[in-house]
Amino acid sequence: MVESLQLTCPVGYSQRAGVDSFLGRSGTEMLSIPQIVIIDRAGMIRVVNGGQTNSTLEDINSLRLLLEPLLKESPPNSKSRI
Repeated sequence: MVESLQLTCPVGYSQRAGVDSFLGRSGTEMLSIPQIVIIDRAGMIRVVNGGQTNSTLEDINSLRLLLEPLLKESPPNSKSRI
C-alpha cells in the first residue's frame, strides 16, 4: 500500500488487539479507518481521530496550532522512559 500510493509519511501496521490496546478501545467498538493519532515526545496520545471528521486534523492552520507547542516541548529524560 505504501509503495502503491507512494506515501512518504510514517505508516504502521498492527493486529487488531494491539490497535485496540494502544487506542484504549474495547473489542466491541467498530474500528474506523483512517486512524490518526498524534503522540507527543513523551509517548502520550494527545489527539485521536477514529475515522470521523475532525476539522483540527484536516485544516493545515489548525493542525499547526496543535503541533507547534508539542514540537517545542523538551524530549523526556531517557532514563524516565519505559
